[in-house]
Formats: sequence, structure tokens, C-alpha cells
Amino acid sequence: MKLIYSLLFILLGLHLNAQSLERGGSLGSYIATAENEGGVLIQKVIPKSTSEKIGLQTNDIITAINGEEIKRHTEIVNMTREWRAGDPLKLQVLRAGETIELSGYVSGKPLETSPYGEVIYGAVAYDKGLLRSILTLPENVENPPVIFFLQGFSCSTIDYYYNQESVIRKLIDSWVKEGIAVYRVEKPGVGDCKDLPACADIGFNYEVDAFHTALLELKNIPSINPEEIYLFGHSLGGVTAPLLAARTPVKGIVNYGSVATSWYEYLIKVLREQEAISGTPYDQIEINVRQRTPLLHEYLVEKKSPAELEKNPLYKELMPTGLPVRDGDKMIGRHYTFMQEINDANIVQALKEANCYVLALHGEFDLHAVDYEWAEQTAKIVNSFSQGKGSWKIIPKTEHGFAIVPSMEAYLKMRNEGIFNGQYMSEHYNPEVAEAVIEWIKKINLKS
Repeated sequence: MKLIYSLLFILLGLHLNAQSLERGGSLGSYIATAENEGGVLIQKVIPKSTSEKIGLQTNDIITAINGEEIKRHTEIVNMTREWRAGDPLKLQVLRAGETIELSGYVSGKPLETSPYGEVIYGAVAYDKGLLRSILTLPENVENPPVIFFLQGFSCSTIDYYYNQESVIRKLIDSWVKEGIAVYRVEKPGVGDCKDLPACADIGFNYEVDAFHTALLELKNIPSINPEEIYLFGHSLGGVTAPLLAARTPVKGIVNYGSVATSWYEYLIKVLREQEAISGTPYDQIEINVRQRTPLLHEYLVEKKSPAELEKNPLYKELMPTGLPVRDGDKMIGRHYTFMQEINDANIVQALKEANCYVLALHGEFDLHAVDYEWAEQTAKIVNSFSQGKGSWKIIPKTEHGFAIVPSMEAYLKMRNEGIFNGQYMSEHYNPEVAEAVIEWIKKINLKS
């Protein structure tokens, strides 16, 4: 039997307002495509999941779901995104050479828990739908300060029910343990979100507006201190944070692994720096940058679509390496207009209008933010408008995702060899990131 493996966590509240948002459903199995049998192999059944309750067993092969033929594991991945707890489910299964039918109902995904407080699942009304929100409140702290965690570029979920040992969960737990509440909101179309466009199809401005709506909702939650809200922007979230603070006042902003320039300038710098780190000869780097700069300008500044760019034979040849990997109208899983709208964002103006405390953090071995200059520049920008409110810090031996790595060279080698993965990150989480934020918040309160 030939298998194409996929470690798939299709496994397997209180609402913060009057809105109702059902929990998303899941299959609750590790699965792989069974090429020869033309279906999907069940490698492992997760206890108390939909799979266990409906009667699936290890080595079963699913050939149809609710009358729809299934040939590849990716079809189940896409299908389960629309499932909700309580939906009827009928499976056609090949077991030991015999076709059987199993039926029952979809079970909801498990909920996160925290050893340091209460995890509250809620909903935020946005556009014509609902965003999933998650608030973790520390134990025995009345009206705590709160950190609004703003995630990066991708359409990944921030609901870590499937991996409570992830680095971001550890970061959150570090703050909650110290008496700080943490608030998260899914991007439109991700996780339990309902009646909203797919994340991959929206623009950056739509995403920012969603987070701003959530920020306004957060300020009205009675269990937190609305005068002590801090925005923590990870990666692209560091661009989002000042845009939100310019519209609605907050106590402070922290960004980690972010930028202080336009997206156009960022991509050119990253192209140059990453190629140098990877060992590309400098004369070749110069050729590559000079070739790709006009392409990036026409894409980000002149706002040409991929189809328009490909009309230029040189650009068509360069695009596989000159622009992020694309699929039709997508760039790294986002609509091509997403980065164009990021480029329009004026971070400097937003920092001026936000007029709040800002801490810019940089991981010493951050391959995505490439060097500390953006963190230092962010602090300089803030202090030029509001002296004493801007600060920055390097977190030693840390990469973009909060994990400790021995060196930039070792980090690159681990990435190339597949050693750097979720398990490695969890085992090498650097608590200094959370500690730097906690120390900064304490200093701000002393000043206040």
C-alpha cells in the first residue's frame, strides 16, 4: 500500500457578547491518502473524537463522506473546515476488504484550557458574520491588564486546542501566569469564524478592520482593565498594531520581528540580506536585487496583478524567485492585493498618531526580520514624536517564532534538514520574550 502521509490535526463558552458562534467540528484522526485503494487511511483515532464516537478504527479507509466520494486526505481537510458540532455524518468505509457504513454526528473541536486561568471562547460581530475570540483570564486577578495578541502573515488558526505545547501557547501562559490577561481573535474565515470570506481571499485592510472591531469589543469586556490594553504584534502583526492604536487609544504596543518601513523596502532588504546569509556571492546578490527591484515596484507600488506582470517576458521568468510563491492570484496563501495594501500602510504616521509606549523586540537570529535595525529605528521614530516612550531590545539566540537556536548558520541548516519543526520550537521556547514584555509593562506602570 503506497501512502502519502499527512500529520493532520483534524482532531479533534462562554460568549463575551450576545452573539452566538457554534464550535467548529472535526474528524478526530491522523490520516493519509491511500493511493492504491482510492481513499483515505485512518492511521490513528483520537479518543473522544468524532472518529471514535462514529466507530472508525485504525486502518479503516474512508471512501465517501455524506455521499461524496473521497480519494485524498486534502479533500477531508477542506471538507472539515465547514463542519459544525452536531452536523449529521455518514461515512462509507473499507474495513478488511469489506465495505461498511458508519453514521452519527460531528463532535466539536476540544477547547483550550490553561493551568493559570480561565479560557473563554466568544464571538465578535464583523461585517455580516462572526469572528472567533479567545480570552484567557488569570486566576484571582480582578480587572487585569490585557495583551491583545496580533498574529502574523499567514491564515493559520490562533486556537491552539490541538497543541497546547506550542510556542505561542507557552508565550501566552507566561503572561497569564504573571497576572496578565491575553486576548486573541481569528482572522476572517479562519477556525470557527462564520459567514465571512475565506482568509486567502481578503485584503489587508479588511483584516485590519476586523481586528479593530475586536479591539473595540475588548474595551467593553467588564472583566479586564480597558485603560491597560497592550497590543503585541508578531511579525506582520507589528504593522497591524500601530494602525489599530492610531484609531483607538491603547496603553502600549509591542512588536516582535516586524518592520519600520514600507513593504516594498522590506522585501528588497530581505532579498539582499537572506541571500547573503545563505551564502550567495555578493556580485550575484547585486544582480538579483537589481533585476527584481523593478518587478517589486510594479507589483507593490504600481499595483499590477500577477497576470499583468507576466506579460513582461523578463518578469515571467523572474517571478518564481522574484516574488513570493504564487498560485493563481495568491501570494504565499494570500490574495495578491494583500501585500499591495500592506505597502500602502504608513507605519511612521500610525506610530505618531498612536502616541503610546512602544517596545520593539528583535530575535538575534530572526531570518524574516533579518537584523535589529528595524527595532532600533522603531524606537527612534516613537521618541522623535514622544520622547521616552520608545524602546527596543534584542532577544539573544532567538528566531522569528520565539525559539532558541544556536546560530544563524545552524538555524538555516536545521531548516534545510527538516530538524527545525513544531516539536523543536516547543522544546526550545525562549521565555525571555515574555519576560521582556512583563518587565516593560512594569516600567510603564511605574512611570504612570
